[in-house]
Amino acid sequence: KSINEKKQTFYFGIIYNIILFGTPLVSTYILHHHGKILYIEAYLHTFGIVMIFNLVDLLIIDWLIFCWITPRFVVIPSTEGMKGYKDYKFHLRGAIAGTPFLAIVSLFLAGIATTI
Repeated sequence: KSINEKKQTFYFGIIYNIILFGTPLVSTYILHHHGKILYIEAYLHTFGIVMIFNLVDLLIIDWLIFCWITPRFVVIPSTEGMKGYKDYKFHLRGAIAGTPFLAIVSLFLAGIATTI
């Protein structure tokens, strides 16, 4: 990656993570302060939101755009037509592998949202 691409990746990553983790945190915080909810309810609410992000990433970004449509900008030069671009299982395994991490993060986000 060029220096410019590295900067873009860094800034995009910051924005993406603020949205990914900020949305369930703020949503759970608002829910908790409008009517006290149990920690387990806060956890399930938070986990549900991050799993929606996970499913959107899998179904729309990975499967629809990357695997099915495969626009030119996602294809690495000299790799056009390779089978890997249509590997739906690869992306499914990635989504499944990320789920335990999201479950753990949701524990912390729910705890923060219900104590602040």
